[in-house]
Amino acid sequence: MRKGAKLIQGKAQSSIGNHPDYGMPTPRGMIGRSVTAKGAAVKLRRSKYPWAGGGEFGAEFAAVYGKIRYEPNFKRSIYAPQKPPTTNDLFTNRGGYWIQPAIRKNIKQVNRDIDREMSALFIKYLRPNQVSKVV
Repeated sequence: MRKGAKLIQGKAQSSIGNHPDYGMPTPRGMIGRSVTAKGAAVKLRRSKYPWAGGGEFGAEFAAVYGKIRYEPNFKRSIYAPQKPPTTNDLFTNRGGYWIQPAIRKNIKQVNRDIDREMSALFIKYLRPNQVSKVV
């Protein structure tokens, strides 16, 4: 899982700021990863970078001098047009600009890597001479 999360994180970090109309800072630290014994995650670090959510999903509204206005009405937009997050089916809704497209493009490679490493573990620990017969 660690290799898959690192691959997705790297691809997502390399696409930060590549979409049109994005005018905010682009530190690679906005996208982090977390790997535990139960799984892996690639996530936005919105507590440290509050604008990261607008960069990943775009913006439709913004607060300007206390009023909520449509983002496209500004002279200079700071976020791309809104692409809401995907639903449970990752391939139905094409949301996101950084992390979710990286997942959609690289999910087959991540699955192959996980499959290859799981097979190696099974072969290593389930050799016929190491498994006792069940009678």
